[in-house]
Amino acid sequence: MNAPECAPDRQKILTGVILLGLLLLALALRLYGIEWDARQLFHPDERQVLMVVERLRLPAPGEWPALLTPASPLNPGFFAYGSLPLYLLKIVSAALALIGGAWADPDRLCLIGRGLAALFDTGTVLLVFGLGRRLYPGQPGLRGTTTGLLAALLLALAVLHVQAAHFYTVDPILAFLTTLTVSLMVPVAERGAPAWRWGLLAGVVWGLALATKATAVLLVVPVGVTWGLGARRGTHAALGTALTVGAALVTLALAEPYAFIDAPTFVQHTLNEIAVARGTVIFPYTVQYLGTTPWLYPAGQLLWWGLGVPLGLTAGCGVVWLIQRAWRRRRPADLVILAWMAAYFVAVGSGLAQPMRYMLPLTPFLCLAAAALLANLKSQISDIKYQIQKPVIYPILAIGYLTIALTALYAISFVAGVYGREHPWLTASAWIYRHVPPGSTILVETWEHGLPVEMMLDGQYRSSGEYVIREIDLHGAQDAPARARLAEALAGCDAVILASRRGYLPLTRQAAEYPLAARFYHQLFGGGLGFELATSAATGPALGALALADDPIAAAGLPAPPGLARPGEYVLTLPLADESLIVYDHPLPLVWIPAQVLSPAELDRLLEPSVRP
Repeated sequence: MNAPECAPDRQKILTGVILLGLLLLALALRLYGIEWDARQLFHPDERQVLMVVERLRLPAPGEWPALLTPASPLNPGFFAYGSLPLYLLKIVSAALALIGGAWADPDRLCLIGRGLAALFDTGTVLLVFGLGRRLYPGQPGLRGTTTGLLAALLLALAVLHVQAAHFYTVDPILAFLTTLTVSLMVPVAERGAPAWRWGLLAGVVWGLALATKATAVLLVVPVGVTWGLGARRGTHAALGTALTVGAALVTLALAEPYAFIDAPTFVQHTLNEIAVARGTVIFPYTVQYLGTTPWLYPAGQLLWWGLGVPLGLTAGCGVVWLIQRAWRRRRPADLVILAWMAAYFVAVGSGLAQPMRYMLPLTPFLCLAAAALLANLKSQISDIKYQIQKPVIYPILAIGYLTIALTALYAISFVAGVYGREHPWLTASAWIYRHVPPGSTILVETWEHGLPVEMMLDGQYRSSGEYVIREIDLHGAQDAPARARLAEALAGCDAVILASRRGYLPLTRQAAEYPLAARFYHQLFGGGLGFELATSAATGPALGALALADDPIAAAGLPAPPGLARPGEYVLTLPLADESLIVYDHPLPLVWIPAQVLSPAELDRLLEPSVRP
């Protein structure tokens, strides 16, 4: 074999080795600290999914006639999300249980689910590599390979994906399936009629995505654009679209059969989820989004927290560059990708409820756009006609390397600072067991994870059953009787626990709707109710002494109580993060104990609207 023939082979081997390294990096970041909550299931959506999976079972001998009815034990009866992730986890866990040993323990179900989430998200890293090569057809050894590898690296380091893979929720699976669907539609747009099989396969994957989450219906936009582009090459657009849509519907019926068998429940749950997402109804967990701006809120969250400022800015510039290139050159891959990005962001970004993980189907393409821009700049810098502009070239090149380096540091700081340390709720619970005597009365908030949690401490099993736990409903009535009940509860308690910001931040910012709650938090934090902060537990992204955090107490307009300092750390304060990034894996629990005893009448007076803290 001569040298010219060997060079491409060496390039392929080198590309394969680098890609394998990137996939291993992605998997390692997503599996690190997989037991971050000591299997306590602190993520409510993950907890709900696992509860549904645990009750799924094959019909008993006498139950087989009910298999195709809503009474079937295989009917999840839960359609806030699709059924595919439920059945997948059930099948994988059952297969592992056949091996025996620890895998048969139901307590390990969350670990199996998180492992699956990590594998799916690592698969998405592989898909963006392939899409990067597609952006430069005919140049796989030049810009295409560079773009693909850069996109894979950036997505491997994307904090939003790293965090999402630490929970078994449907979003990492949805991101993989939507990215795969778009990847399969690109050959259809490029080749036209010879790519019918790609259109059929894309329909199958699209159906799996629909069986994962209903928002996958938005793939109809890139599907229509794809077959429209294919029609210009002699393919009948309507027939091609019907082929893909038909394959998707058949797959959906097979992967989520009870959406059809138990249609009334499916429709009701789906409409409920749409109402919550659009803000038609407000739940305690969506109060935080009142007053936010559609599209700008999720974009800002991605910029500051989901991707980080360097990658977020580069991705934004990359999208603009990709739009400009698509306008000039009309490349099919560009048009299909942009059609999906526009459809998803316009539709999902317009809703009220915007947990950051909702952006997961979009972020692989943002990383792809950033990589395409950086690869294009690198290619231009390598062109000899640009060498005379060294004063301009070197800063641009430095910006590219700096983006990668800072994104890597952010990912490492998040993994080390969040999953490399004990969960704050475990730390706070240990303090409670050691300092609050058994039999004491503890106040906790409704719609919050109750503390203390069960745990082994100093060789003993401890649980909240040792205490009298009373809930205070600050999302409910705000009238005088509610104030009196709150005052009575405060007068008779030995500790007040705010497990996270989920109560005081949104309710204080919506004081007009929740005046009693706002008054309570202002008085509590200001010391007016006779309580003092006894302990708190803070973790979060950190590298050495440098920590990244927001300030929810200041954002709520509350006075900072003494004892919140983080000794030995310099905290770089960033804009307020979405609850979904904070409260599951690194919340800030606050434990208050009485410093002086006040009567119910005194507390009631302090909670009146006319009294200032």
